[in-house]
Formats: sequence, structure tokens, C-alpha cells
Amino acid sequence: MIGRGLDQHIQAVRPTEDDLFPDAPPGWLVGSGSALSRSGAVTPDGRLVAQLFQVAVNPGTGEWRILRSVHATDTGTGMDPSRRRQWVEAGVAQALGAALSEPLPTAARVPRTEIACTRAADSPGAQAMRESPFDPVAPALANALRDATGIRFTELPLTRDRIWLALHEKQTRRSARTRDIATPTRAELALLTDFQVP
Repeated sequence: MIGRGLDQHIQAVRPTEDDLFPDAPPGWLVGSGSALSRSGAVTPDGRLVAQLFQVAVNPGTGEWRILRSVHATDTGTGMDPSRRRQWVEAGVAQALGAALSEPLPTAARVPRTEIACTRAADSPGAQAMRESPFDPVAPALANALRDATGIRFTELPLTRDRIWLALHEKQTRRSARTRDIATPTRAELALLTDFQVP
């Protein structure tokens, strides 16, 4: 069962029609994506962790920006809030570095992350954070990029070049299909002009 508090928080941070990407540069593709992870799955009381990203992608260059980052986690009870924030932000930064193949991502790539700490009804109490903030970051980022571009990215790193190439290939395929449908070849035109209705 998904922790009720996590599920409610993820629903609360999803963009509404009135609040869709106010910070997106004009002409950029926008999207949001999330991922849910159960950290410590080897034990029955593994922590639920969720990450949500809103992104903007420049279709001409492949450059992308994180517009919003939200991390929700079941921390149980008893953890110092300032240490929890530091741990989550460090985990998100480390995971972004892995998703980008950058050992330490630049400050411009690491967004301020909104953090929602909840306690699931079946939570056993205080829980160690370990690597739990790391787990859902790359899948949530890939899901947000898919929502923005319509392209499923299944390999890391999620670099500007990889995104631009995928967008370029998508446009080339679309152009080829449109050209095939809209513009007949000379041979097809010859067949049409030679065809006579009895």
C-alpha cells in the first residue's frame, strides 16, 4: 500500500491547468514527471520515496532546465528537520549528477527541492535516510522529459546532446512521413497520369 500521506502530497504538487509552468521560457517544451520508490525493499517496512520534476526543454538545442523539484519521503519520526533537508538535497544533487554523468553537478543544475516529510500509518517510527533520496530522481527526470518531448529516454546520461539528437530524429521521422504522404514521387505521378478510367 502506498503511504497515504505520500500519495496525497504527490497529488497536491502536480501542476493544475491554472499553474502550468509559469517559469518556462517561451517556445520551450514543458512537462512533468514523477517516480515512486520503495527504499529498503529487502525489508517489509521499506520507506516510500517520491520525486516530482517539472522541466522545460529547448527543442532547438536540447538544453533543459528543472523548473520545480519536489521530494516526498516517509521519514517516520524523530529526525532533525534541518538534517533531513540537507540529506534529501544532497541525495537529489548526487542523483542528478549520476543522471547527467557529472560527479558534482553545477549549482545551476541543482534546483531547490521542496521537501515533504510524511509518516505513513504503517511506519515503524524513526527511519534512517541512507540512499533513499537517490532512487526516484533519474526515473522522475526521464518521465518529465518524456512528458515534455514525447520521447522515452531509457539510457543515462540525460545530456543536452542526447536530448537534441532524439528530438532531431523524431522531427526527421515526422518530416519523412509527412513528405511520403503529401508529396508523391515522380514514378507515382507517372502512374496516376497514365491511369485511365474505363
